[in-house]
Amino acid sequence: MLPAAHVPAPPCWLLLVVISGLAGLGEINDATEETCVDQHIATATFWIGAIQGAGAATPGDRWTWNGTTQMPYLDWATGKPDDADGVENGMEQCGAIRPGGTWDDDGCNAALPFFCRRPGP
Repeated sequence: MLPAAHVPAPPCWLLLVVISGLAGLGEINDATEETCVDQHIATATFWIGAIQGAGAATPGDRWTWNGTTQMPYLDWATGKPDDADGVENGMEQCGAIRPGGTWDDDGCNAALPFFCRRPGP
């Protein structure tokens, strides 16, 4: 297993990981949480728990946190989500956060590190 780093202080309890199989992916519910995450991803792109549900009619349709929770806060990069070509075609159903904090939709099979949110102390 590779080492993981975490920040145990509110408002952002993070576990930055480079391995799979730990828990649900992290959710970003406001600008404060996003700033906290962005401070820890440096120059890498990380998976976040944004998942596009089946039956989406457009690239921006049916996004939830981990397939279950509405997303009260969004920070998609300009023109994103776009499903690679601006037409919903099922190519990019997972969300990632880029350095600088904006989000992008990507194909779910991309090998990216990810972060998990864990409960506070």
